[in-house]
Amino acid sequence: MLNYTSSTMRTLLCLCVLPLLQAQTVDSAALVEKLYPKDRRMKEYRLPEIVRQLKIQSGSRVADLGCGPGDFVVFLSHIAGPQGRVYCGGHR
Repeated sequence: MLNYTSSTMRTLLCLCVLPLLQAQTVDSAALVEKLYPKDRRMKEYRLPEIVRQLKIQSGSRVADLGCGPGDFVVFLSHIAGPQGRVYCGGHR
């Protein structure tokens, strides 16, 4: 069982997806490995599952609220691509 910090849970719970603009599939599991080859923590978040369940894809507009250092923002920007938008905001 994975243990999430309250900050991580807040980020995951606040991840909002606006209507999709364009459909194109990105191999999110391969992308996690490419972006974070040595970061076990990022692999434990099951980002490909989150992307699949929220139907985030090329052209998506996504908000990552409580984004902390922005690790998810980098990942999400690759998924959303140049036609998509990723908005992020902290709480300080």
